Amino acid sequence: MYKNLPDGLEQHQDVTLAIDIIYVNKIQFMIMMACTIHFGLAKRFKQKKSTIMTSVKQMIDTYNARVFKIRHILGVGQFKCLREILEGKGIILTSLHATNKSQKKKGTSVP
Repeated sequence: MYKNLPDGLEQHQDVTLAIDIIYVNKIQFMIMMACTIHFGLAKRFKQKKSTIMTSVKQMIDTYNARVFKIRHILGVGQFKCLREILEGKGIILTSLHATNKSQKKKGTSVP
């Protein structure tokens, strides 16, 4: 067992991630937040399918290096293209959508 985990985190090794793409000063970032352990990551990238998958893989590897296993990802529609790849890794992808008109108009959503 990983010896540097704070007390109580062992019970949360199976992780669900919320994932989205945000813009800061017109620069794209992918953000991920582990729902139970409240550990987040952000990565700058250009939006292409291969780049999105590379970014997701790097972030998943970061969690796995700390003995967490990603089991489920909650993301907006732009991540649908990764469904088969993620399912091949044993990860369920659930697509979420903007829930109100102001979010849809602005093109933003919150998973």
